Amino acid sequence: MSVSLAARPPARAEKSSAISEKVSERSEAMRLVKLAAEPRPVGDSVSAAIGRAAKRLDWSYARAGDIWYGEARRIDWREMDALRAIEQERDHAAERAEQRRHMQQLHALRAKLQFNDPDFHAADIDAISWLLDHHR
Repeated sequence: MSVSLAARPPARAEKSSAISEKVSERSEAMRLVKLAAEPRPVGDSVSAAIGRAAKRLDWSYARAGDIWYGEARRIDWREMDALRAIEQERDHAAERAEQRRHMQQLHALRAKLQFNDPDFHAADIDAISWLLDHHR
């Protein structure tokens, strides 16, 4: 039985890959803990932002600060899940806001078409009304 050396990457490459993953996880955690501190008012101190992030995540100030500054030795999977949930929550809120904006635009367009020439725009008005009625 012969063992192929080509099938297995060198140990140095595996170690390099593991270090790279830790660095990218750490930078993601740093980005997300800063996101958890938002919204940040003008003139906000870093200390206040870390405190807000810690409170939102239900962590200690020291733990939030360690991740904020990239000094955490390890980041637990539960912590990463909590951080990713903050980003997901923000994304869902943005999607809902965009959807509300689109609905408002459709309402305004329908009103404008009804005001200008309802007979000429009847098909468009009906289509917009159908969209608005069936979207809820």
